[in-house]
This record gives sequence, C-alpha cells and structure tokens, in this order.
Amino acid sequence: VDAMQKSGSTITQASVASAIKGITTFDADGLIAPANPGGKLGTHCVVMAAVQHGQWVRLDPPASGFDCSGEYHLIPLSQVEH
Repeated sequence: VDAMQKSGSTITQASVASAIKGITTFDADGLIAPANPGGKLGTHCVVMAAVQHGQWVRLDPPASGFDCSGEYHLIPLSQVEH
C-alpha cells in the first residue's frame, strides 16, 4: 500500500516497483520486524510465540519487540503444543 500511494495517480506495475525502491524501512506497523524492501533486504529478527488459552504468548525473550541477535533459539516442542 505504501508503494501504491507513492506511485502517483496512475498505478502501474512499473510505478509500484519504482516506488518500492524508495521504501527503506517497513514493519507493517510493528507486526513484523523491520525490513528494507527498497534495498531488497529482509530481516534476521524473530519473535517466538504461540497461542495458549486463546491468547498469543511469547515463548522466548525479549519481553517486547524482536530478537535481532541473529541466533537461533531452540524451543522444545513440548512448550509449543499447549
């Protein structure tokens, strides 16, 4: 949507692709870890979460935001299947 809004009054595939190049930070309003779509760079940040009793809960720190350490944390399957 950001790229389409920046594409101008006539939206084409080329105008959207061009507009994406100018978007250097995207996080879907905090839903995902920041990425750089214009630079074709994803993120290495993660959050480990699961639904427990109908609510999303974090299974691994940090308490808020994303873990951007680049390390993989093994979560035992027994903690995920509640």
